This record gives sequence, structure tokens and C-alpha cells, in this order.
Amino acid sequence: LRHSPTEARLELTLPLLDYIISKDQGELTSDLDAIHGASLEQFRSDLLDRAASSADNIKLLEIDAQGDLRTHKFTPIDGGQKLVYQ
Repeated sequence: LRHSPTEARLELTLPLLDYIISKDQGELTSDLDAIHGASLEQFRSDLLDRAASSADNIKLLEIDAQGDLRTHKFTPIDGGQKLVYQ
């Protein structure tokens, strides 16, 4: 996964995708390996660091198992330290 404006990158491995999907479905018991958690946190950090200098919103696209597409929009605030879901 690459965020073009910031060039932030995240390798979407199968365990990481499984974790993201289970969280999206509201599951609370799914655990993430430390290495995948670290890569997700690094991606988040890269987005926030690089988005802080940009006025653009961050948009994430999601495609579920049925092929339905959803767009999630976030705006960086507090100098890029937080993301607000829109």
C-alpha cells in the first residue's frame, strides 16, 4: 500500500490484512504479531509526519469480501499528531 502524496508505504501481508478485516468487522479478540504491529505503527507515523506539512485529507479505500468499495477520509490535526475521521 502506498499513499501517493506522502510516499508512506505499508506491506500488506496476509496476517495484517486478516487483522484489519477483523477489526473492521468489530472483532475485539484478534491479536496482531509484534512485527506487523510495528509495521502498521510505522505506516501511521509516516502518514502523520508527512501529512503534517500537507493540507490534504488522507483517504483510505476499502474493498470488502463482496467487492463493495468504501472510502474513509481523515484530516490531520494538531500538527499531524492526530487524525480525525470524516
